[in-house]
Amino acid sequence: SEDERLDNNNNDKMKAVGLYVHIPFCRRRCRYCDFAIVPIGDAAAMVGEEQVVGDNQSILEESSSAVANSSRQRDGFLQMETSYKDAVLKEIKMIQQINKSHDGRKVALRSIYFGGGTPSLASIQTLRDILDTILIHPQSPFYVTDENEIEISIEIDPGTFSLS
Repeated sequence: SEDERLDNNNNDKMKAVGLYVHIPFCRRRCRYCDFAIVPIGDAAAMVGEEQVVGDNQSILEESSSAVANSSRQRDGFLQMETSYKDAVLKEIKMIQQINKSHDGRKVALRSIYFGGGTPSLASIQTLRDILDTILIHPQSPFYVTDENEIEISIEIDPGTFSLS
């Protein structure tokens, strides 16, 4: 009946949980921080940002070793980010396997929170892949009781975010 369906939906909402996704990247470790983070430096934090050189001669005359070091940092970060994303996606799949071996029921979500670290240092593609696996993938161990009511939030460093 319609009343029974509404009761089940309200019951699901009462049991819904918040999911925390840890993104461990930071530009540097702050003195007060005791979280599990990976300081990546400023060069790696610029992954995906377009660098505007313009006519500034001092930038153009940067030493080749500094450019090579910056490039190595970015490449190293990209490898680390991919490995970390793959580990998060694998853990989500493990939750699905655990659920399947118990009662097979999916877990109702009310919120997803990206914390860290500085999750805004992760690429948009990494965040999208994680959200797609949680919210869209048919094998996801999670479901949303009402798509209009899920809260998705992310900690950001204003220095790593732009509207363009």
